[in-house]
Amino acid sequence: MFFNKLSSSTFSFLISLVITSFGFLFFYQRFQDAPSLLNTFTYDAQMYLNMANKIEVPGPFSCRILLPFIAKLLPLKPLQSIFFINIVSFVALFYGLIKMLESFSIDRKVIIFTLGIFFSTYSVAYNFTNPFLTDLPALATMLFFINSIIKFQFVTSLFWFVSSLLFRETIIVLAPLFLITFSLKKSISACVFILLIYTIPKLLISGDIHCGFHSLISFHLLFDIEFLTKTILSYGVLWLVGILGLTSLKNYKGHLFKVGCGLLILSLVGSILSSFKSVTDITRMYFLALPILTLGSTFFIKKISLQKHSFLYLAALLLAGFLLSTGFFPNILIHGDFNSLKEFARSNIYILILGFFIQFIILTFIVRIYFK
Repeated sequence: MFFNKLSSSTFSFLISLVITSFGFLFFYQRFQDAPSLLNTFTYDAQMYLNMANKIEVPGPFSCRILLPFIAKLLPLKPLQSIFFINIVSFVALFYGLIKMLESFSIDRKVIIFTLGIFFSTYSVAYNFTNPFLTDLPALATMLFFINSIIKFQFVTSLFWFVSSLLFRETIIVLAPLFLITFSLKKSISACVFILLIYTIPKLLISGDIHCGFHSLISFHLLFDIEFLTKTILSYGVLWLVGILGLTSLKNYKGHLFKVGCGLLILSLVGSILSSFKSVTDITRMYFLALPILTLGSTFFIKKISLQKHSFLYLAALLLAGFLLSTGFFPNILIHGDFNSLKEFARSNIYILILGFFIQFIILTFIVRIYFK
């Protein structure tokens, strides 16, 4: 196979570039001051653009300083700079995912298929439609942190952790990975340094450690239908596929096993707690679970790929995922003048129902094969 002849870095970069290019070609529909509310900038994106233009903004945006700082350094207009940073971040994100999967000795064909399926999920596809947020650079640097942890690189892992933290606070939940990787002395020094980086900018900018973000954790949302629906929609059937596949972590020993289990516990707990605090951005909060669910899904798909006719089942699952994402987001096939993604989805309800039905049927067959 052509891909097997490429070096690891070349393969990772090429696949990342292809996925990112296709994603923006298919989904990207946002423009500043677009006539449709669905196609214009979100409030969050406008805040980061304001920061790049040196316009004062409220917290917590004002404390997420790294994206606008880098945007100011680039020889481009602020809008172009943020867009460029996020394109690079998307390539880096997929590159980091591939490197992580290769550390667990995942076959390249399985990697390509898994990334293709995840590309069609709500949590990943949404970021192609709104590439002006801090999510992408924060998550890309988080993947580089995870890979540095896997390789026992203390200074490098601390650098990537802090970088991600200055983009967005999401990575703070993964700080315990230092404790399972390095000596107690190094881990304590890292945690102290991280705590300083987390608090000092907030105190200097807003005088408040929360930087204006005082939303309480709402556990009652566990019984809210809309919350549960958005949670399921984040990855759809891949929640089950990823979690089932993670049972294969038992086949790994030592540090890889500890990193896998640590990511499982920390990222899922962090995703859930973040979604409790940010009800309107539930699907974005679950983007934190992408690395561990991708890893679990590759284990699952690797086992399925050894079975007869497995390619047909996996291809159908991939196509059903794209069918769903096509109905959820404006794209080169379907667009229109809507005030929200909810209105857009409702207008494509038959496409969504068909996609869900196909996914459910295919998943039923695949799970039966998996347990044989």
